[in-house]
Amino acid sequence: MNNGDRCARFRGRLHLHGHVSFTGFTHSCSRHMQPKLHLPEFLIFPHQYRQSLLIAFLKFVHITMIAIWAAGLISLPGLYVQRAHVKDKDALYRLQMMVRYAYVTIISPSALIAVASGTALIFGQQTYAPWFSLKLLFVGVLVVLHVLTGLIIIRLFKEGEFYPVWRFVMATAITAVVAAVIVFLAIAKPLIETEFADELMRPGGLRTLVERFSPWPIP
Repeated sequence: MNNGDRCARFRGRLHLHGHVSFTGFTHSCSRHMQPKLHLPEFLIFPHQYRQSLLIAFLKFVHITMIAIWAAGLISLPGLYVQRAHVKDKDALYRLQMMVRYAYVTIISPSALIAVASGTALIFGQQTYAPWFSLKLLFVGVLVVLHVLTGLIIIRLFKEGEFYPVWRFVMATAITAVVAAVIVFLAIAKPLIETEFADELMRPGGLRTLVERFSPWPIP
């Protein structure tokens, strides 16, 4: 028996007993008889939906900027090698402008946006997993490579400077490996279960770790 039949039978009983005022019950029955509306999730939970959209947008920006940042650092050593083959000052000036434009206009802003969006994701997702700490470590290595790249650009275009091929191969390989590890950790989020990681992620874990190796008492 459905809700409509139950409501009709009960209304008949109310008429028999002289209870004719059943407006509230009629409203209740009609409410039960109405079809259920399946509203989209973003209408039911607008705040959670907006937050999930923001997190997805930050992830997209973060991964894209890291890719541009890493691609720029990988490609620059190939331009450094051309320094030894430049014959005249005009060609040297064009090469210098090309390298500096790439570093200042494309690579450095991408690095800044990547770090800023990653920081926003830390507060937005509250990610404290071991894989995330490992990713931050490799991002720090990428920042060091970025700073070294800037120092190389300042020194490379002085008189008599050149960039050897072995440094080009080493810099390209190291940067490519670091970038690949960062992208892998950001996408795969591997489960890292080690006693060291668990201890370090506990509140006060860093203090406990430092106390083991420090010859001085930690206040």
